Amino acid sequence: MKLDLLCSKDELRPVMQHVLLDFTVEKPVAVATNSHILAEVPLDIMPCFGGLELEGRFLIHKEDWKLIAHKNCISVIKHSDNTLKLLNDGRDKIIELFNEGRDH
Repeated sequence: MKLDLLCSKDELRPVMQHVLLDFTVEKPVAVATNSHILAEVPLDIMPCFGGLELEGRFLIHKEDWKLIAHKNCISVIKHSDNTLKLLNDGRDKIIELFNEGRDH
């Protein structure tokens, strides 16, 4: 899912440059917007998110989302409370999650 293409490029609205991961709903979703269009995609259609156990809502910057959605991401696992580890063709990458209410 290329939700990063939908994220805003407006630097005055930094929160819209992120993809929201919402684990508070029955079926977790990823949400992105540019203030004109809103897209919501269930995470269960993305195999690399299988078995990921998180609670709450988190923001991932659109550049980090590209690593998940556009590359051959094998698996996403929880690394710590505010980071995820991407297993990607033998190269691991740690990305930071932002809590929904946290300032950037």
